Amino acid sequence: MCFAGLIYLVAGVFILRKEISAARGWNKLITLGCVFIAVPLAVFAPEHFRDPEFIQNMVRPGCRRTWACFVGCALLAAATSLTVRKFVRLSSTLLGLMFFLFVCMIYIPYALAHPKDRFAWAYALRDLSFAGGAWALAGLHSRASSPQQSKWMILFGRIVVAIAAIFLAVEHFLHPEFAPGVPFRRRRFRWRAWRFADRERL
Repeated sequence: MCFAGLIYLVAGVFILRKEISAARGWNKLITLGCVFIAVPLAVFAPEHFRDPEFIQNMVRPGCRRTWACFVGCALLAAATSLTVRKFVRLSSTLLGLMFFLFVCMIYIPYALAHPKDRFAWAYALRDLSFAGGAWALAGLHSRASSPQQSKWMILFGRIVVAIAAIFLAVEHFLHPEFAPGVPFRRRRFRWRAWRFADRERL
């Protein structure tokens, strides 16, 4: 997983080396915006091929491995598109649609069935913010052709990311025992135990 992310990071920096050298100050990081989105996608894509059992409670039997591989391929395709700067508008639109479908078909039904489970709402808002970010990127690349549509896509991304950030911030105040400690070693066991329980919860 880390090797895949490193490959896409190095490739993205190499492809954009001229733009990075021409940019000044913080604009260098803005130039790498697509690469910063592509790297996490590339990191988590191999997990869908190596260990698809984590979706065993989300997809009905008989389709688990097929859907896991499909999502892994979709993540790699989106990461590749964003890294090489080809079909960015299309890939980011489809990426946002995929995350939005995850929210509608997986996380929202579970959250409504278990309304007191804060982890369910956290997962729903997390993937909704992923969808909003991807659509905001698509809107950014469609300003010239569809200015009005671009405006609404960017606005949607801003709103859902803000809502997710507020929700997670409140969670840190209400449940500080689940936040990673500083120094990290003292809380490592508790953090790993929480991550394991969090993964099994859905």
